[in-house]
Amino acid sequence: MLCIVVFQVLALSIPVAYAATPTLDCANPTSCVANAAAAANCNGGGKKCALSVTGTLSTSATDTTPMVIAIVGVTSSSVTISPPTVGGAGMSSLCATTGLAPAIAAFYYQSPGALSGAAISWSGNGATSSDYATLVAFAIQGQITTGTVSDGSCFASSAVTTSTTPSVTVTGLAESNDFIFGSAVSVAPPLATTTGTQAANTDTQVSGLGAAVAYNSGSSGSSSTISFSTGSSGNWVTVGAAIKDSTSTPIPLFPEGILPILVMVTVLFIATKHGRLGSRYRGSGQ
Repeated sequence: MLCIVVFQVLALSIPVAYAATPTLDCANPTSCVANAAAAANCNGGGKKCALSVTGTLSTSATDTTPMVIAIVGVTSSSVTISPPTVGGAGMSSLCATTGLAPAIAAFYYQSPGALSGAAISWSGNGATSSDYATLVAFAIQGQITTGTVSDGSCFASSAVTTSTTPSVTVTGLAESNDFIFGSAVSVAPPLATTTGTQAANTDTQVSGLGAAVAYNSGSSGSSSTISFSTGSSGNWVTVGAAIKDSTSTPIPLFPEGILPILVMVTVLFIATKHGRLGSRYRGSGQ
């Protein structure tokens, strides 16, 4: 009987939770990077213009391993979107569009320490006098620091849309505590987010290109969508990904998760005590 009781207790469904969802860390919301620039120094004509955009990013002093996410957008698919740098260190690629105009690419960098006015820089080749570039960047704290950093697959739009409300849908999500971000680049700025929490928006847009980025904390299913809008239609491209939490192992909820253990201990205590009393009575001949 005791074995049956213990088995039934252990067979109870123990509610679990994951570690805290990764959170935005730009020291304060206005410190996220959101800049744009036009081509310059077009000496000699052709595709010889200089195209670069920069920004600075700071994080909380207590965030010892912030992850930096940077999204670069350009007006022409002929401009090579190479990885930006953070404090001189190169970033790693998440995903990018191919052969589209405008074009967009997302990158990440795992910092070994808190950031204080760290320079984020990008420059590209093959620009003409009519080309523009955008850079939006932010930091995340509490994210995974080793192994695969994303949950599901990084998404980059496979087609250009002229909708005034494009969206980013990141699919294949297996965890409920991801940091899911989406970014859009459009030739019809200004942009705004319609769902999710705005992380950064290009307030200093150039006339021919703009970008915005927003995020959702956690997901309620296998996918998460972030939508954007603009006042007029124009070509858009989008990109998005889900960054994993540093501790994806489920942990029991308290008090619900500990309840089966407490019940089992109580049952064992009563059974043991009852067994001792029975032995005492039998030993006394009563």
